[in-house]
Amino acid sequence: MAHRKITFAFQFLLVIIWLFCTVPASIVCAQNAPERQLSLKSMRHLNYTNKETHLQKVQPSVKQFTTQSTGFSAKGGGPAACFDYAGGPYADQGIDEAGCNGASISAPYEAWLNEVYFTQVVSGGNYTFSICNGYSATAWGGAATITAILNGTPSAGTITGGTLISTVTGCSLTFTASADGVVFFVLSTATACGGAISQVDNGFPTITTNSGVPCGSCGNTACEVGENYCNCSADCACNISGTFIDFDVDGNAIASTTPSAFCENFVTGFVNPSVPAHIMYVPFAIFGVTCVTDYTVSATEGMLYIRSGDTLALITGPVPELTVLWLQVTQADVDASGGVTTISISGAGGDCTDALDITWTGVANYTGSVDVTCKSVLVVGMFLEGAYNTTSGDTTMRTDINTLIPLTSPYAVAPWNAPAASVATMPTAVVDWVLVELRDPATNALVESQAGLLSTTGYVFDTDLNFGLTFNATGEYNVIVRHRNHLPVMSSGTVDPDGTLLDMALLPNILGGEQQVSRLGALNLFALKAGDVNANGIINRTDFNIFKQAGSLLNTYNSSDCNMDKNVSPLTGDFPLIRQNTSALAPNQVRY
Repeated sequence: MAHRKITFAFQFLLVIIWLFCTVPASIVCAQNAPERQLSLKSMRHLNYTNKETHLQKVQPSVKQFTTQSTGFSAKGGGPAACFDYAGGPYADQGIDEAGCNGASISAPYEAWLNEVYFTQVVSGGNYTFSICNGYSATAWGGAATITAILNGTPSAGTITGGTLISTVTGCSLTFTASADGVVFFVLSTATACGGAISQVDNGFPTITTNSGVPCGSCGNTACEVGENYCNCSADCACNISGTFIDFDVDGNAIASTTPSAFCENFVTGFVNPSVPAHIMYVPFAIFGVTCVTDYTVSATEGMLYIRSGDTLALITGPVPELTVLWLQVTQADVDASGGVTTISISGAGGDCTDALDITWTGVANYTGSVDVTCKSVLVVGMFLEGAYNTTSGDTTMRTDINTLIPLTSPYAVAPWNAPAASVATMPTAVVDWVLVELRDPATNALVESQAGLLSTTGYVFDTDLNFGLTFNATGEYNVIVRHRNHLPVMSSGTVDPDGTLLDMALLPNILGGEQQVSRLGALNLFALKAGDVNANGIINRTDFNIFKQAGSLLNTYNSSDCNMDKNVSPLTGDFPLIRQNTSALAPNQVRY
């Protein structure tokens, strides 16, 4: 795989993901073989709680926007006390209405009682609302009240919710805005029309900025403080963005100033994706405006997913803002993109658009600080005869030696000489360390080897507790599986380690057939033969002599413990296994 690193034009935090995949098996299993399904349980049972990752704490901060309009607008309304005029808006023109006693009253601007007016304010600003021009007890027929409410909701001629600023009796109200938003001014009815025809013009509402940021003016082509697309689309653009978001792993944040894509491992379920593969996910969210609810998202390469329960589902329609989306790209997608993948975002209505460009120069691991080569993933299934649980009636192995297993792989020394491997803590479901090798089919030369952890269900995990082992090598290889005191076996054909399941518990997958392995009871499953104490690929008298020299040992991690019960017994347990498998030979390509 090409060595790649991801860079973006943004700086964000990233962390771990929820991954879902299916992987083809290139090895054909016998028709009468029992099902060895890759259940979620079998793939997850090794994982500690702190290794399982959850899509959590994705809490983008939504900045409260300021609102603004030109002058005042009327909301709600109803029959006024003195003028039967229901819900009329404030307007910059004269309005003639009949007075209480049928007289006509004219005014260039008029405010009507029992109406609700609103305007926009900026946090910290000090304002005065006034209808005092023309106001008098005679004009209004009595005292009226003004109630100011911040960020309420208009409903049936009144305002519900919000924060009460003040209620005054009179024609003006001065206040300091505690937050950006909309202030509604509710004018009550007057007490009476009065005893005579009122010839005094009604007042018109004004707002004065005493201190702080003055209100903007919608319609002047400038998007001013307090204005945005939702309240003044004539002046303000629809500003949305696709933002690469931050996650954490069970409360432990992993930060990166250069966000990374995550590579998918061979897993269904919760995983730790610290080991990349060739399928990558880039999580992001849409941050838009509150008055646009749906967005259409597309990408020039790959596919877009959204979380659906415990999996990721393809996006088939518009999505709301503040939703976590996942761009899935393969190595082929990245290669075909010419280095750049563009995500396009369009808000409902067609006038809200944005795009982000992802420049692919490599694939980084989940810390965002170490470049790695995307690696192939090989899942290996196998059983050990010595550890097989003959009394359980199921396809599991015992873990009697679990507490004695070293944290460092035993295969870094001769005759294996494999790369070192270790874990901080040994998971309780581990049977023992095993070794998997890739060999050139033409020359039998060792290409790559890796130690792994064999689980009770017969599958191999890596030291990060990911399901399967990761290899740099690409192409077709013979695969050999080894254990320190069992006869090694080799695959019956070449295997591509890129996303392949190789189940060495099934006879068609084993070179040499049944003579190379031991049948597990009445099951049509097979295990590596126990008794190769010196790990040379031959079980003979040499192995017996080593076993004999070990004598009786209790509570030990020792190659002479062939039945893996943590004891070496000269007469029972270990000896019968060596005796029954004496003269067993691994293929020449496998022997040391």
